Amino acid sequence: MNYNNKEIHILDPGAGMGSLFVACVDEIINRGLKPKKISITAYEIDNGLFGYLDESLKQCKKLCEKNEIEFSGKVIKKDFIVDIVKNLKSKNKKQFSHIIINPPYKKINIFSEIHKILKKVNLPSANLYAAFISLSQKVLQDNGEMVFI
Repeated sequence: MNYNNKEIHILDPGAGMGSLFVACVDEIINRGLKPKKISITAYEIDNGLFGYLDESLKQCKKLCEKNEIEFSGKVIKKDFIVDIVKNLKSKNKKQFSHIIINPPYKKINIFSEIHKILKKVNLPSANLYAAFISLSQKVLQDNGEMVFI
C-alpha cells in the first residue's frame, strides 16, 4: 500500500501504556511509508496509565517530527464501548484507517450496563474481547487495516 501524502488515523481502543501504537508508528516509519500525517486516538480508563500514555504520544511525536510527518494524538479518558456506541450514529463514524488492539479478556455480566448498551446496537456479547473487535470494525474505514492480539 502506498502511504505517500496520505493521512493515517490509528485507533487504540484499550491503549494501556501505549506500547502498541508506538510500535505501529515506529513500523510505519521504519518501512519508509512516509504518510503526510499520523494521528492517534487512544482510549483508556485506568487513571494510573495516563502519564505513560502522554509519554508514548510524545515519543510518537518525536519520531514523526524527525521524519517530517505531521502528528497529532489524543487520549480519550472514557470507556471505549460506551463512547463508540454513543457515536455510532455519527456521519463520520468510519474515521480510522488503522486499528491496533489488545482487547480485554473478561466476561460481560448480562445484568451489567455494558451488556445493555451492546444490546441496543444488536451486539449482545458474552465477553469484552468480542465486543471490542465488533465495535472497532464499525469505525474502521473501508479497506482499513485492523490488527488484534
